[in-house]
Order: sequence, then C-alpha cells, then structure tokens
Amino acid sequence: MIPEPITAKDLVSYKLREFIELVGHPKTGKSFSILSLAEAWRRMSPGRTVYIIDTEDGLRKTWKSAFPHVDNIKYWYCSDMDSVILVLDELVPTLVAEDWLCVESLSRIWEFSQNLGYEAVTGIKKAEYLEKRMADKKGPVTPHPDQLWQVVKNAYGRNFMDILVDLRCNILLTTTLRKETPFESATRREVRQSLGLNISPDGDPRNPYYPDTVCLMTKEADGFYCTILGDRGSELPGTTVRFKVENFLLDFMSNCR
Repeated sequence: MIPEPITAKDLVSYKLREFIELVGHPKTGKSFSILSLAEAWRRMSPGRTVYIIDTEDGLRKTWKSAFPHVDNIKYWYCSDMDSVILVLDELVPTLVAEDWLCVESLSRIWEFSQNLGYEAVTGIKKAEYLEKRMADKKGPVTPHPDQLWQVVKNAYGRNFMDILVDLRCNILLTTTLRKETPFESATRREVRQSLGLNISPDGDPRNPYYPDTVCLMTKEADGFYCTILGDRGSELPGTTVRFKVENFLLDFMSNCR
C-alpha cells in the first residue's frame, strides 16, 4: 500500500520526535543528562516513563546519589548483546510517543555486537581472540571477515539501530569519543570532519547519521556544557548553539526549540 503524502498543512499538527545523541569523554555529563531529563519529564509529562538501557553500570550510581527522588524511570543493566535484544523485544511494543528511551552507551553495544561476530566464527569473544592471537603470534586480526561482519551488522543494525530509528517515542543515546589512533577509516574521518571534531565518536562509525541532533558534551571548571554539532530540528540550520547543562531537557528545549 502506498503511504499517504504529507503536505505543508500537515506540518501544523506534526509532533516533533526528539532523537538525540550525546558524544563526549567519560565524566562529561552524559549520565547526568539522562537523569536530569527524567527529572524534567516527571514534571512535564506526569505518568509517562523514561526507559533506560545501561551497558556500563555507572548511571545507577548517579541515580542513587543525585536523583533518588526521580521515580519515573524503568532501568535495565545489560552486559551483552543478547540482553539488549531481549529488553528491546519486551519494551518496544509498549512504547508510546510521550515516552523516552535512553541508551548508554553505543560504544559498548558496538563492542557487544562484535563479540557476537567473533563468537560465531571463533567460539570466543573479540578480546580473548586478540589476546590468543598475540600469544600464538599467528592468525588474522579479523577471522572470516565476511561471515563475522554479517553477524555484527545483523546484531547492531537489524536488531538494534533499525528498531530505534522506527520508534515513535523520543530517544537519547550516548557514546564516548575514541582514543587517538594512527589509523582512521575513511568513514570515521568523514563523520568526524562533518561534525567539526578532532576525535571520532566511538562505536559504529555511522552512528551520528541516525539521530536528528548530535551534541558534544564537555566538562569545564563551572560544570557541564553542551555544544550542538548538528540539529535537523533547528529553526536556524547550520548555527552553533552552546549552553550550560543544569537540566539537559529544559536547557535543550529553551536553547534549541
């Protein structure tokens, strides 16, 4: 069936879904931003839930110490890709437009996906395989690459990112910045340069293509700051917006919407 076209009149009632990615080094306010968002959403949309998939186990420490009163969160800690997929399978049918889904962190989920690939072709995780390869002084860095990357792309793309892109709810993702390395793929270089960064975001090189808004998080002497690197929802496309983060959602809405 051919979908109905949208006209300019339809834009009046069009509800903007937020799809945001925060990139930054550790301890630059990414977890704080998720929790402060939940705090604001508790007041703005009573009865709605902020769902959090955490792969690093650090966020709940901040939740307990700084946001114990925020009770509109449903939280999962996932230590492998199978857990992430199972949570999404349970969660996706329940999500509505007024909910938020937050995922921390894309770099870990990319690592989980690669582990599935290495396990499929070697029987062990990536780190174990590379350690064994160093000890044995033999074997390719990427064994059976066609088969391995097919598993990785299926896990990360079809079973994770493609699902997020199709959701109706609001989404906030986080990822770290990569450590500087002598080798940089053409895709990473293209993404980094398009965002005006000196260091590439970690995880799948294509991650910044999916969200509508990409933000750089930094920590300075007086607190956390957010710089908007790209925003499809901006009324002034191409302009640079920077603000101090005290409550991420409120600050983002007042500066960018």
